[in-house]
Amino acid sequence: MKSRFITLAVLVIFACNLYSQSAIEEEGWHFGFRGGVGMSWMTGLNKAKSEGLPNVDYYISSDFKAKPKFLWEIGFSFQYIKPKEYFIQIDYLAYTEGGAKLNGVGRKSNDDITALNMPSMQLKSYFGKKVALNSSGSTRFVVGGDPYLAYLFPGYGGSSDTHYYEVYDPDYDYWYEESYSVGGDKPDVNNIEIGANILAGIECKDTQFALTFDYGITKPFKNSRLNSRNMSVRFIITTYIF
Repeated sequence: MKSRFITLAVLVIFACNLYSQSAIEEEGWHFGFRGGVGMSWMTGLNKAKSEGLPNVDYYISSDFKAKPKFLWEIGFSFQYIKPKEYFIQIDYLAYTEGGAKLNGVGRKSNDDITALNMPSMQLKSYFGKKVALNSSGSTRFVVGGDPYLAYLFPGYGGSSDTHYYEVYDPDYDYWYEESYSVGGDKPDVNNIEIGANILAGIECKDTQFALTFDYGITKPFKNSRLNSRNMSVRFIITTYIF
C-alpha cells in the first residue's frame, strides 16, 4: 500500500512538470470545484451492544461490529494566497455522507440494520503553507488545517435528506431506508457539528490532489450514552478555474 502511494505521488509530480505556471500561484482569491471519496466511521459504537442504538426499539445484537463505510462529497472551494507560500482555503460541501456500517444488528421483525447514514453539508477551512517542488513553482506541496462546521440534515421520515438506517429484509432480499428510526418528527440528532480537519497534498497547475482527515468534536446524538464522534478520511480533487 505504501509503495502505491509513493508511485502515485511520483506520477503526479511528473505530470505537473509538464504544465506552465498556474493561476493559483498568484496572490489573491481563487475559485474552484471540489469532489472526493473516502471512508467514514463513528467512535463509541462499540457500546451499542449494551446501551442500544439511538432511537431503535426492540432489537437484538449478536457479535455487533461497527465498520467504516464509503462516502462521497461534492462542493466548491475558495482559496486566498498571500504571500505566495501561505494560503487560506474555505471549502463548502453541498452534500456528503458519513456514518458507519453495522453488522450483527437484528430486530423482532427479522430485518437487519446494516448501516447508519448521516448526510450533511459542511463548511471547512484550512490555513496552511505551500512549498514549491520544482523550479517553476507549478508543483507544490500543501499542508493545512483548521475547524469545520457541519449541518447534519434533520431526520424527517420520507425525506431523502435525513439520518437514516439502512435495513435489510431477508424475506425479500432487499435493502430499504428507514429514516424515522433515527428521529421521525423529534430528531434524536444534534444538527450542528463542530470538528477539526487537516489537509495534505500536491497542487499541480490549477488542480489540488489531497488527503484529508476529519474528527468531530461535538457528539452527533442527543440523550445517548454512546460517546460517539464522526470521523473520516478522504481523497479529494479540487480544480480551480480562476
